Amino acid sequence: MNYLPKIIANGLSKATYNYIALICCGMTCVLALMAITGWLLRIPVLAALSSENIPMAPSTVICFLIVPVAIILQASRYNGEKLQYILSALLLTVAFFCGVVFLQYAASLPLDIESVFFQKAEFKGGIPLGRMSPLASAALLLAALAALLLTESFKSSQKVRNLGSMLGFTVGFTGFAIFLGYAYGSPIIYRTHFIPVAISTSLAFMLLGTGIVAAAGPESLPLRWFQGDNTQARLLRSFAPVLLLCMAINGAGDIFAINTIHNASLAVAFSTISFFILLCAVLIGISHYVSRMLDKSMKAQRDSEQRFRAVFEQAAVGVAQVRVGTGQFVMLNKKYCEIVGYSQEEMQGLTFSKITHPYDSQTDLLSAQLMREGKIAEYSGEKRYIDKNGSIVWVNLTVSPMWSIGEDPDYYIAVVEDITERKLIEEALLKSHEELAKAYDELKSAQVRVLHQEKMASIGQLAAGVAHEINNPIGFISSNLNSLRRYTDKIAAFSRMQLAALENISGNGDSQIKEILDEMREQKKSIKFDYIVDDLGNIIDESLDGANRVRGIVRDLKSFSRSDESEFKMADINAGIESTINIVWNELKYKATLEKEFGDIPPTKCNIGQLNQVFMNILVNAAHAIPTHGTITVKTWSEGSNIYVSITDTGTGIPADILSKIFDPFFTTKEVGSGAGLGLSIAYDIIKKHTGEIKVDSQVGKGTTFTISIPIDEDFES
Repeated sequence: MNYLPKIIANGLSKATYNYIALICCGMTCVLALMAITGWLLRIPVLAALSSENIPMAPSTVICFLIVPVAIILQASRYNGEKLQYILSALLLTVAFFCGVVFLQYAASLPLDIESVFFQKAEFKGGIPLGRMSPLASAALLLAALAALLLTESFKSSQKVRNLGSMLGFTVGFTGFAIFLGYAYGSPIIYRTHFIPVAISTSLAFMLLGTGIVAAAGPESLPLRWFQGDNTQARLLRSFAPVLLLCMAINGAGDIFAINTIHNASLAVAFSTISFFILLCAVLIGISHYVSRMLDKSMKAQRDSEQRFRAVFEQAAVGVAQVRVGTGQFVMLNKKYCEIVGYSQEEMQGLTFSKITHPYDSQTDLLSAQLMREGKIAEYSGEKRYIDKNGSIVWVNLTVSPMWSIGEDPDYYIAVVEDITERKLIEEALLKSHEELAKAYDELKSAQVRVLHQEKMASIGQLAAGVAHEINNPIGFISSNLNSLRRYTDKIAAFSRMQLAALENISGNGDSQIKEILDEMREQKKSIKFDYIVDDLGNIIDESLDGANRVRGIVRDLKSFSRSDESEFKMADINAGIESTINIVWNELKYKATLEKEFGDIPPTKCNIGQLNQVFMNILVNAAHAIPTHGTITVKTWSEGSNIYVSITDTGTGIPADILSKIFDPFFTTKEVGSGAGLGLSIAYDIIKKHTGEIKVDSQVGKGTTFTISIPIDEDFES
C-alpha cells in the first residue's frame, strides 16, 4: 500500500534498476528465442506473433541474443577479464555487421552481407527468412555501442555511461515509434519502400532500450532527472507515468474512433474532446498535487521557523544579526540582551562598536574587513563589552557571514558567550598562583634554613664527640710539650755546666781533668741525659701525629660544613664516606665494630658535601639503633652506570608498619627532644636531587640495610 508513495518520494534503488535491466534483457532474449523456435517448429505465431505479420529476420535474432546477454552479464557482476574481452569483441562484431547493413541501404552500396550467412528467398517451414531492416540495423548499431560503453572498460567515466544510457533511450524510443505504427495502422512509421520492421522487433527494441537505461543506473541520464527528493524529480516521478497513461488512453481512443466512426470529422471531434478531457484531468491532478506540495512545504517552513525561533530565543548563548557596514543590530535574542544589560528595543538603536570596549574595536574592524574580502570564513576570540551600567563584560565572540565566502554578505551572525565569571576566576587563579609562587620561594628558603639548622643540629650532636676526638691528641701534645720544656731546661743546665767545666779545664792543669769529667758524668746521670735524648724523638713524632689527627678532623669538619653548597663537582665517594666516618667516629666506636668494604668505584659529578650529610645521618641512626654493641658494615661498588653504597647495622630493625613513613618529614621514633625527624627526609631529597635512589630493607631484631644508588655521570649539570 505504501510502496508507490515511497517510490514517488525517494525513487527506485540501484538494485531495483539492476533487476529491471535483467528482466527486460531476458524478455528480449525470449522474443529472439521465440522467433528461432517458430522457424524450427514451423509455427508462424511464435516467429511473428501473428500469422499476418512478418517474422523477425535471422540476423536480427542473432543480434538480439548477443546484446542482451552482454548486458545481463554486466548487471550480474560477471567481471572476469577474459569475459570482458569476449563481450567487447562480440559487441564490436554486432556493431560492425549492423553498420555495414545500414550503409548498404543508406549509401546504396552493392553489398549483400546477409547473403553470406542466409539465402535470400529461402523459407523455413513455410516462414520466409527476411532480411534486416535499415531502421533495425541503425537501432541495433546504437544498442551494441550502448552496451559496449557500459562494460568495465568504460565504467569509470560517468559521461560515457550517460552517453550509453541516452543511446539505449533512443533505441527504446525507436521501438516505441515502430510499435505505434502497427497500433495506428500507419505504414509510414514502420515501413516505406525499405524493408519493414517486424512487430516483434519493435517490442524487442522497447525492452532492450529499457534494459540499457536501467543497467546504466540511476546516476546516469535520463534516470538521474528522476532521482532525489527535489521538487523536479518528485514531479517527474509523479506525472511521467500519468502522461504515458494519458497518451496510451488517447491513442486507444483515436484507434477506436478511426475503426468505429466512419465519419472523419466526427472521429476528429471525438479525438479532440477526449484529449481535452484527459488534459483537464491531468492539469487538475497536477494543480492538486502541486498545491499539496506547496502547503506541505509552507507548513514545514513555518514549523522550521517556529523551531528556529524557539532555539534562537532559548539559546544559552547570545545570538544577534548585525547589518554589514553600519554594524546595527537587526535581530537578537534574550540572552544577548541579558549579557549587555540593554532591552531589545534599546539594542536595535545601537551598533556593534558602541558596546565594544575601545581597546578591542580595532581588532573587530580588521577582522570584519578580512571577512568581507573573503580571506577568512569567520573570526572568533575573547573581547570586552561595556554594558549599560558601564561595567566590563568579557565574552567569547564568534562572527560569521550569512553568505558564502566570495559573495557580499548583507548580515553577520554574532554568537557571544558570557565568560566574565571565568575571567574573574582566572584572575583569582593567577593571583593565587603568584601567591603560591611566593609561598614556594619562602618554603624553599625555609627548607634551606631547616637544612642548615639540621646540619647545625648534627654538628651540635657530634660536638662532644668531636671535642673528645680533638682533646685526646691535644692532651698528649700538651703533655709532650711540658716534658719537652723540662728536658730542654735540663739540657740547657747540662750544657752550661759543660761550658763551665771546659773553662776550668783550660785554666787548671791536667790533674783536675779527671775530677771534672767524673763530675760531668755524675751530672749527666742525675738528669737522665741519655733517656731525654732518646725520648725527644718519640715526643716529637707523637706530637706530629696528634697534630695531623687534629688537622684531619678540622678538614673533615670543613668539608661537612660545606654540605649546603649547590655546586656539583667531580668527587670520590669513598673518600667522602671515610671523611664522614672520621666525623662521627666518636658516635660509632663505643657502639659498633665498623667494617669497611670499599670497592673500586670511579669518581662522578656530585655534591659530595650533601652526600656526606646523607652518610652521616644513616651512620648515626645505625649507631643509635644498636642497643649495646653490634656491627656496622659500609660497602661500596659500581655496577652498570651506577655507584652503590650500602650501610648495614645489626640493630633492632624497623617495624613494617612504619617502614614506609621513615622518609616523611618530622617523622621520628626517638624520644621528644632527641631528634627533629628530618634526617632521613633530607637524605631522601638529596639523593633524588642527584637523580638517584635510596632503598631500605629491615627486619625487626636483625637489623637494617640502606642502599643508595648514584648515577655515574661525568657530564651531570646541577
